[in-house]
Amino acid sequence: MQNRRILILTILLFLFIGTATSPLLGQGETIITITAPGWVSRAFTDNPFAPFEEQHPSVKVVPVDPADSYYYPQAGSGIEDHLNGVQKYATVADVIYVDYRSASVEASRAGYLLNLAPLVDGDATFNSDDFYPKIWQSAQWDGGVWYIPSSAYVSMLVYDATAFDKAGLAYPNEKWTFDDFANAVRKLTVTDKDGKVIVPGFSLYSPALFYYGLTGHSFFDASVNPSVPKFDDPDLVTFIEQWKALEKDASTKDKYDYEKVAFDFGTPWRLSNRGGDGEQKWAASLLPGGVTSLSIEGFAVSSGTANPDLAYALANFVSTSPEIIDAFGGDAPARRSMMAPRGKPAKEVQEIEEVLDKAVPTSELHFDDYLEAAMDKITNDGSFDAHSAVQEADANAVKGLEAASARSSASVYVVTPVPTPAMSANQIVLRFAAGVDVASHQDAWNGFIHDYLAANPAVGNVDLVTDYFEQQKLDKLDCYYQPYNVVPSMHIEDYLSFDPYMDADPNFDRNDFIGTVLSQMQRDNHTMGYPIAIAPSVLWYNDQLFAKAGLPSPEQGWTVDQFKDALQSIHGLLDKESDPVFVPGTVGNTYLLMLMAAYGGVPYDYRTTPPTLNFTDPANVDAIRQVLDLAKAGYIGYTALLGRGAFNVGTESPITDDVLTTDSWRLQNRSNPDGKGASRLVNYPHGSQYTPVAYVVGGAYILSHAQNPDACYSMISQLAKRPDLLNAMPARLSQINDPTITASQGEDVTALYQGLVQMFQDPKALTFPGQYGNNNFNSSVEPMWLNRAFDRYVLENADLDTELAEAETFAKAYRDCAAAIPEADPEQLLNDDAANAYYKQFADCAIKIDPSMKSQFSSFYPES
Repeated sequence: MQNRRILILTILLFLFIGTATSPLLGQGETIITITAPGWVSRAFTDNPFAPFEEQHPSVKVVPVDPADSYYYPQAGSGIEDHLNGVQKYATVADVIYVDYRSASVEASRAGYLLNLAPLVDGDATFNSDDFYPKIWQSAQWDGGVWYIPSSAYVSMLVYDATAFDKAGLAYPNEKWTFDDFANAVRKLTVTDKDGKVIVPGFSLYSPALFYYGLTGHSFFDASVNPSVPKFDDPDLVTFIEQWKALEKDASTKDKYDYEKVAFDFGTPWRLSNRGGDGEQKWAASLLPGGVTSLSIEGFAVSSGTANPDLAYALANFVSTSPEIIDAFGGDAPARRSMMAPRGKPAKEVQEIEEVLDKAVPTSELHFDDYLEAAMDKITNDGSFDAHSAVQEADANAVKGLEAASARSSASVYVVTPVPTPAMSANQIVLRFAAGVDVASHQDAWNGFIHDYLAANPAVGNVDLVTDYFEQQKLDKLDCYYQPYNVVPSMHIEDYLSFDPYMDADPNFDRNDFIGTVLSQMQRDNHTMGYPIAIAPSVLWYNDQLFAKAGLPSPEQGWTVDQFKDALQSIHGLLDKESDPVFVPGTVGNTYLLMLMAAYGGVPYDYRTTPPTLNFTDPANVDAIRQVLDLAKAGYIGYTALLGRGAFNVGTESPITDDVLTTDSWRLQNRSNPDGKGASRLVNYPHGSQYTPVAYVVGGAYILSHAQNPDACYSMISQLAKRPDLLNAMPARLSQINDPTITASQGEDVTALYQGLVQMFQDPKALTFPGQYGNNNFNSSVEPMWLNRAFDRYVLENADLDTELAEAETFAKAYRDCAAAIPEADPEQLLNDDAANAYYKQFADCAIKIDPSMKSQFSSFYPES
């Protein structure tokens, strides 16, 4: 291990910087920090480190938020950005989460990761044989051990046997050549009349894995230590040419229906969870060459730690913690001894272990990112070909290691929190949760809580929780903010009404809220949530194409006729006649319902509770037909709604829809003169009867068991003045022109808000649930029949009147059946089996009235 000057920077911080909570620390303790992204750090909420702390009585483990430091590019995409990213990340904590990409050769050569080999060798209790061999091998290179693996994902080829039979293809097997694979992919690829790919035959990625499986060749020379890049393999050029040819014939950058992909990467024990039309029969195979894909997650130790022994011990402990391993969500723990406690069936364990034995260690694929980056530059005209790509990958990999080695004497700083001041006996700790990305505004949140504590002496500290999606965690909170409306689905006895607090608050004005946001937080004549922010549904359009087509800017508002004219005018300017102009970027049918409202039709009227459904009214049928005919004509990029809800891949189209938040990449690019995009923001078109609007209301809630509801209301009312912390538009009229909002979010964003407010306040405004606005299982089932009617008319040319009449009959019958299902007891939903049994009642209702829907609920009926 290289000699390094290790500097520890102790920064006086308020201890609400934890990813999950802000623990109170005692004096005289050795603090070991650990960091991980949110999907892993959610396991830190209930202190899974207690056993470790019991083994080390003087040690306190403190989770810290990585903010945006975890997200940095691979070395092959830019070595300096990669090294700067690793260096920054290594300062966050003593023990840092890594995956097979972030724990790179370059990171270890630069000295940012501590070589754990001496500590492993000196640990008499460490049993390397407990790790699955290919997983343990993945953590080793250049004679060192660079992280302790905790969890792994393994993937094989998965395929729909029905699709293979229809195409006359033999099933995949490990003896396949690349030609066999490519032939199957091409035959399974779906194209339109112009030859454009609309459904790829395979989601092509990881060419290095296929190459390794076919040849057994890596991209480095392991005979020397440290290893050096080696791309001069004559077979590699030929393989790249074959891969790029297949990529050209069988892939697309446009959106497509993922459920129709018949050949892909996946895991055999998860095949029953794949969606589809009910006719698919999924099976699995090894990749050509008899290998499988492996992805590793674990924890490394920053070279800047002041306590390498304890940091190593913690990284090792994590690999034995069931709570943390489960948070990874992987297919297998890294250790054999941890497989049994997970309760997997013996057959499934056997399958996983057999596939793990065939896995390619991730350390065997080092430097593949340089190759993929070079392959992306290959041109059709031959000016940069496969030979050029191999040469560039080799040269850049060498330069990358040289740049990393040049940094090996640099210093690494680890930020270490210090104990918070002791609280007085009459003070409380307020447990508040925020369902947003706190990390991107960490300093602002820290300042906000500091000001709150100063103004509320009864509160000694705030535990700011960012992961509370399980009922057990919710039960430990006092109050929380969620970026969507919880009121329709909440168990109302578990929450307090805001009315007494609002009535007693001289600064609260019920008339200050935009549109219907306050009424959306009301239920049974009680205000059960405090509206703070809204995320409206908007459209983005390519202003350059609009100008080219001679169309006026729609930013001051447009009619639905102008919208249709834009679709038709721009369509003729696109590269291919089959390219749609408008492609939805959100999930579900809301974009269609809003366009239908602009045409004067309201098949679902959300002005009533429950929504009034009327699919067969002549005005509604006419509006539905006008919108869906735009899809049939190819102006709207329509994909099937039934099943996955029209989830689309890719967002580059002349017009698309989105949910507006201030951290939207399009919004950021809007004010960037160097941005490549030409996206501008515009509202949905309006009609003569209705102005369709949709927005999600973000609100705060007080739980009935809150130890100090007054402190909660004070916290919430202060947060309501800071929508900038929530990446969203203010919910109150008075804040739209607030100088502090303008200062934090920009004048252009404020101007957008002002335009949206005018639309929301329009007497003709018709409000629809925003994205994920209907956040309960029942509300996602009822629209299935309307979605199916849309699908059949657009995709199968069925009779619209017949389909809508059938859909209305089924939807009404389902509503009557579901109305008899009692509200769930939150305790019931704590148990997976009990929760599954509860939700299955809704599926039973759907299937009772329409047996053909059973395939949509396959997770409830595994036997079918």
